[in-house]
Amino acid sequence: MTTRLSSTGNLPAGRCKGLILAAGLLALPLAAPVIVPVAAQAGEVEVPAAGSPERAAMETVIREYLMDNPEVLIEALHAYEAKRQAAEAERQKTALLENRDRLAGDSAGPFIGNPEGDVVIVEFFDYRCGYCRASAPRLQAALQADPQLKVVMKEFPILSEESVSGAKAALAAHKQDKYGDFHFALMKNPGDLSMAHLKQVATQVGMDPEQMEQDMADEAVTQAIAETHQLARDLGISGTPAFVIGDELIPGAIDLDTMLARIQAARAAKS
Repeated sequence: MTTRLSSTGNLPAGRCKGLILAAGLLALPLAAPVIVPVAAQAGEVEVPAAGSPERAAMETVIREYLMDNPEVLIEALHAYEAKRQAAEAERQKTALLENRDRLAGDSAGPFIGNPEGDVVIVEFFDYRCGYCRASAPRLQAALQADPQLKVVMKEFPILSEESVSGAKAALAAHKQDKYGDFHFALMKNPGDLSMAHLKQVATQVGMDPEQMEQDMADEAVTQAIAETHQLARDLGISGTPAFVIGDELIPGAIDLDTMLARIQAARAAKS
């Protein structure tokens, strides 16, 4: 799955899906037979036996009502989507609390900024993701503006095999204490993420490119990426970028002003 449409200012992916589903249901000739048993399960009507004249009459009435009042289906789907989103938000809130330690990462994991920062941002990203690349300079600006900020980096390659190569190279850069430099350089010049390009970027930031290639094959690097994928699944993250700021999960890219505001809100919540 790629980045969410909300990152571009359009309707969020869940909303687009809901509207498409509604249009599809309105076009279905079997809409009434589908709704009758659903209503029965809710305890709202007593449904006659399938195939009986009474059942056929009921389905006809329901179908005619829905064709005359299609907005009922739209309203029902909107209500369902709102309930689903509320339940998902509650689930994510619980998941964030349960996985606080995994989000913070260990002392050996990559981060940028103040190691003792009072506010922590966690970013899940992919070097192939255009929205992630657009977010990188905003993240740099936030780090420059806030000396008390710590950003924990979660390599979450989901778009291609080259994404995996980029993630492994960045984790190898961490072994040379060049993670931040390499990360932002690669985000600025993603290229094709071939080994030749990765080595070129490594050289530009003062790394040993041959050592980087060797470290990319380290099993610990592969394990770190696998653990991030599992954490993302546990949190319900399926796209990039995704940010956790304080106790809030924010899917999709955000502008600098929003990022700074969320940081301040997280800081205020701790005081």
